[in-house]
Amino acid sequence: MSLQENGYEIIRGFYDYDRNLAPIFQEIDRLGLSMDPGFAHDRPSTLDPDQQSRLYGALRYLPSLVRLAANESNLDLASRLGLEAPAVMHCFNVRLDAPAKEAFNFHWHQDLTYLLGSLNSLTYWIPLTRVDADHGTIEIVPGSHRSGLFPMRYTGNGSPTRTQVMSPKDVVLENEPGPDDETIFVEANPGDLVVFSQLLLHRSSPNHSDQTRWTVQLRYADLMEQEFVDEGYPFGDRTNIFHTGYPALLEQRAAPNVQN
Repeated sequence: MSLQENGYEIIRGFYDYDRNLAPIFQEIDRLGLSMDPGFAHDRPSTLDPDQQSRLYGALRYLPSLVRLAANESNLDLASRLGLEAPAVMHCFNVRLDAPAKEAFNFHWHQDLTYLLGSLNSLTYWIPLTRVDADHGTIEIVPGSHRSGLFPMRYTGNGSPTRTQVMSPKDVVLENEPGPDDETIFVEANPGDLVVFSQLLLHRSSPNHSDQTRWTVQLRYADLMEQEFVDEGYPFGDRTNIFHTGYPALLEQRAAPNVQN
């Protein structure tokens, strides 16, 4: 597998669409129809901004999403990828990206920065619809996970409090990838699984198609990783990266890579 070297791997046909993914759309449509009788996941959204915000708030509670997060195949894969005691992080969600709505795209970031978890934690990025440079996807920097935590700054006033929850809009990289850096636009179909280190540098790409892009994000931490244990099992829903020892630890880990 290429996860250790490149920081990501695409596993084709990992999920059974009818069993694992179709129930998510069934529950999405039920919720959407309760807000607007013209709603359908495979048509342009008819929801107003308030309705869409409420839909987003409800999507993280979908029973089908919870079942997918706790799927034994996901946990077994996490074990094979090096997590000694895989645990589901409480930050799984469904994301929708409507055409020409670039304001909601995330800039370059590393998931660990705002979600925390163990230093070897993994993101499972699951397309429910086709993803590519036309339909929108994620753009990644292969191998960037080996450089540790990229220098960043908080975008708010002052310093974040210990209990302040962070999101990608709250931090920016000091130096983002430029035109000379190698990047890849992930291409995948429903049923494929894109798994990557939470240290992999990535960003959202625009949806240039006429269809809504739907994806699921699941995260897994390792309850036996010693740094995670020593830090008191930090999660992004109760603290943030600036109040952990992770930046210093990751700087030490990355030093040999920089020297070589």
